[in-house]
Amino acid sequence: MTLLSVLFVTFHASAAEGIDRQRFVDIYESDSHRIAIEWLADRGIAKGYNDDTFRPDRTVNRAEAIKMIVSSKSFSDDVSCDNLQFSDVPEDSWFASFVCIAAQKKWIDAEEENRSFRPSDSINAGELSVLLARIYDLEVEKSDPWYASSVQVLADRQALPPDIEAAGQAISRGQLAEFLWRLETHPDHVLTADPQQVIAAQCNWRPMYDIPSVDDQEVTRAWMTWVNKLRVDRDLEPYSIDRQLSRSAQDWADHAKSTGSITHKRPGQTSYYDYKRMTEWFASEDLTFENIRSTTFTENIGWGVYTCSKQDCTQNFIDALRTTFDFFRSEEGKASRAHWNSMVNPDFRLAGVGIAVDQKSGKYYFTAHYGTAITSKPDPVCP
Repeated sequence: MTLLSVLFVTFHASAAEGIDRQRFVDIYESDSHRIAIEWLADRGIAKGYNDDTFRPDRTVNRAEAIKMIVSSKSFSDDVSCDNLQFSDVPEDSWFASFVCIAAQKKWIDAEEENRSFRPSDSINAGELSVLLARIYDLEVEKSDPWYASSVQVLADRQALPPDIEAAGQAISRGQLAEFLWRLETHPDHVLTADPQQVIAAQCNWRPMYDIPSVDDQEVTRAWMTWVNKLRVDRDLEPYSIDRQLSRSAQDWADHAKSTGSITHKRPGQTSYYDYKRMTEWFASEDLTFENIRSTTFTENIGWGVYTCSKQDCTQNFIDALRTTFDFFRSEEGKASRAHWNSMVNPDFRLAGVGIAVDQKSGKYYFTAHYGTAITSKPDPVCP
């Protein structure tokens, strides 16, 4: 391997302490990680995408995590590597220099079996806690499970974001920004997750859409972008994507695929939209909601046809799903506008999206769940 060198410069804070502009088009005033994201962006630690989005809900992989973490340490010295020692880190990859630094600092080690780094794998809260405790030289003890002491010490430093619910929970870009902002700035009066609950949590595991050659996170992001634009244009608070509602929406999309039809009817239900029966169904998913002026939840369903044989079919699927959104949006001003009302209801705050595809027929089954605050305490959703 040829010599690999990288120079990191120290980043400087902007003059303004406050945040008076929207740097990223998908980071709203209500975003719980907004301050952390803006703080890291001001210092060149966290960057967005070419379309001016940050995509805070997107799961961060190990390569992205190492890049953000190494950048947050603001190295000003030359670092050279003549042998990365990772079988899956090409020297010309965008993340190679960051992995190099992390390995030199002994923050990470190659896995003995195949000397791998697994750059594309997601990183969960337990793994990240151990990594951060090591990087920030926090005193941890041996524990069972192996990540428990690290989770506890981060919580003691108020560095465990309150939306971390389980060690097995995959970390999002926004959550990683929050971890780093807290560790670097030591903010006062911030909420912190209960470390014992995080350590002891049992997960509900939700599989992704499992649509071949489609990035499911980009599909969800597209739907949320369309709906939130409607809301922001009407001075409404944008929806926050919620893992619990994504789980329940996926369950109903899978049910629709298994039956070959879309309906709001739960087993034993006779009327098309039986609120009582649907409340019972949500309760079976361990979900109950705050009642605001007789508003708690709603369900939107739709279907369409999707075909693609390309290597990357993400945009093809998004284009197909847009027809469902456009149908919902076309209800504005009509006498029957249940879908439209759901998207712009001011009392709803949370949203979840589920999609199942019948590969034989090319038909997709779509479910969106919108709700007020969740008042129950369901098991966290992982990964």
